[in-house]
Amino acid sequence: MIRQGFIPSIFNYCDQWCSRCSKSTQCRFFANEQEQHLVDVEQNIKSEELYIKIAENLSDAIGILEDLSSKFGINLNDLLPGPPPTLPESHNDLINQATIYGMEVNQWLNEFQNYVIHTFELTGDNGKLSFPVVIEAVDVIRWYSILIGAKISGASYRLDEEDEYNMTGSAKVALIGLDRSMDAFTKILTEMPQYEDSILVFLAKLAIIKQEVNQLFPDADSFKRPAFD
Repeated sequence: MIRQGFIPSIFNYCDQWCSRCSKSTQCRFFANEQEQHLVDVEQNIKSEELYIKIAENLSDAIGILEDLSSKFGINLNDLLPGPPPTLPESHNDLINQATIYGMEVNQWLNEFQNYVIHTFELTGDNGKLSFPVVIEAVDVIRWYSILIGAKISGASYRLDEEDEYNMTGSAKVALIGLDRSMDAFTKILTEMPQYEDSILVFLAKLAIIKQEVNQLFPDADSFKRPAFD
């Protein structure tokens, strides 16, 4: 059901960075999250008691299901979903590249950010280093580091679902993450050219991933996201 004031399906084509989104007040997903947070706070749910109750209910449900399946001669294993679809090698390679990039860049960011904070706090050297610009760039790179691979994977696994619209939309968000990450790396390079070697490596990786996303999802770049584009 479409609730008044919300843009239908806007949350399917965003980067999930709600705190920075200008459309959050028009997003049903964000509203639901906020409402649930308020409910949790007001009720002061005791986690241990809640988990015990859930476990008891689940155990009862499993017992009932097993009894019914035995009574009617149903093999529960036959009801399990099959394995995920096999992706073309090109898609698997792209997902792997994005996943490896995410792991490598987070490791590098941890070391880099510790150095920046240490330098800023001990020397206060603002003349040569624009600290807010660098930290903002780090936040951007870190946010998209995992999202890029997740969106590429989501788009790839829609190949067999005949869901071209959502497939292309997911690929578009991946492209946005790639562009913003490359822009953030460029800002760091401008402020701290001593990191040129490692930054250029990551820029090259991102450029290759972007090129392959455009090849495998040729309509992604021109995709118009509801309310965003």
